[in-house]
Amino acid sequence: MTEVAREWAAALDRQRGHRTHESIAAAVSKDLGITPPLGKQAVQKWTSGASIPPPERVFALERALDLRPGTLSRILGYGVAQNRETSLLQVVGAVVILGLVVLLFMNLGKIW
Repeated sequence: MTEVAREWAAALDRQRGHRTHESIAAAVSKDLGITPPLGKQAVQKWTSGASIPPPERVFALERALDLRPGTLSRILGYGVAQNRETSLLQVVGAVVILGLVVLLFMNLGKIW
């Protein structure tokens, strides 16, 4: 096991408190809309350091454990999860700007 995996496993084990592997797996699955839900074995592997979850699961894990964003994800070099609402607004804003640019170019063709 690497030093990062050991640090990650120790931090996760400290932060989970008295929560069971099953309850954590259920909360992460619900947050991500995973069906069928993750099994407790996945969380057991995370807490032992045998497996490192992908970023989206680490971010969901932080939310499930009511941790500040980055508490666990920074250990793995994942950074901090973006606020979902902010991300959606950024996407909508980009689509609106793209639409305006397309309209501008369409109208420039009519002017020339």
